[in-house]
Amino acid sequence: MDSATKLPQNEIFKKVKTRRYVQYVSVAIGLILLVLVLSMKDLQICVLPLFLVLYGFTVAVWRCPNCNAFLGRGRNPKTCPRCGVPLSPNYTPEFEKLLLDLQSDSSSKRYDACEELRVIPQIPTDAIRALESATKHPDSSTAEAAARALAAHSASMT
Repeated sequence: MDSATKLPQNEIFKKVKTRRYVQYVSVAIGLILLVLVLSMKDLQICVLPLFLVLYGFTVAVWRCPNCNAFLGRGRNPKTCPRCGVPLSPNYTPEFEKLLLDLQSDSSSKRYDACEELRVIPQIPTDAIRALESATKHPDSSTAEAAARALAAHSASMT
């Protein structure tokens, strides 16, 4: 886990906001082009290349300003999945919710909670205990994600 920021936090917020805006505009333009291409029989062969260009553009633009990691499929990530830097000025970790999510019936909620706890620079002792318990979960993706989160925090404590 590399929580050291290379840019000032306010610069990261500005860049994320700009990149999100660019994403919205490119999706809107892409949808308009898609409708136009689908309405013209001669151009329907261009649908797949158009989709691939839009997807490639998204992967190229939707990156963390701090470490250049892809920010994922979500519209509004709270932190970078690699370096853990907050991407919004009003982000504060909701530890109670994350601890509840670790015990959820939903495997995706458990996994996401482990990943978010992994990238937060410092987590409370309750969260460490909850992650230790999650490493024993029968769902292997939850157990592996919890182990990664624990490893990240044990490495930062040494």
